[in-house]
Amino acid sequence: MEDRRLAQRVFLALVVLAIIQQFYYFPQLPEKVAIHFNFRGLPDNWARRETFAAIFWSVLGLNTLIFLGISRLLPRFPGALVNIPNRDYWLSGERRSQTIPVLQGYVWWINNLTFALLLIVFQMSIRVNLREKETVAAAPFWVPVAIYILALGYLVFRMYRRFRLPPRDF
Repeated sequence: MEDRRLAQRVFLALVVLAIIQQFYYFPQLPEKVAIHFNFRGLPDNWARRETFAAIFWSVLGLNTLIFLGISRLLPRFPGALVNIPNRDYWLSGERRSQTIPVLQGYVWWINNLTFALLLIVFQMSIRVNLREKETVAAAPFWVPVAIYILALGYLVFRMYRRFRLPPRDF
């Protein structure tokens, strides 16, 4: 439960960061901004900066809606739709009421990781549009993606450890 509260606080901090990012950089962006980059990191599609802002909030909002919607609906999911180790044990009887908040915490952390990755990707795009960089270079782009994948792997590892069967008393 505490883990979920911490994840919620981190999410609020990320939202504040997104608001600051948008209010600080939006006035500095040119009227026409690159909104898509090809495989080499070069801009290949442009739009008005208002469209960029709309894309920014739409992507972050959709991400939040999906993950937090899952978290909110998780208590109503039938056990067959919840994919955790030893599902039958952890979702049976009174253990279900203890397991669901833990799973909701994991969903919050996955949301936070994805939200942070999106903020980083938007920041890279902003830097190109402010002419701080000419391209979204492949190497720097893959660094946050690799960190994201490693962090997700860590969460999966923690879930497997958390949802092991307890030792049997004989």
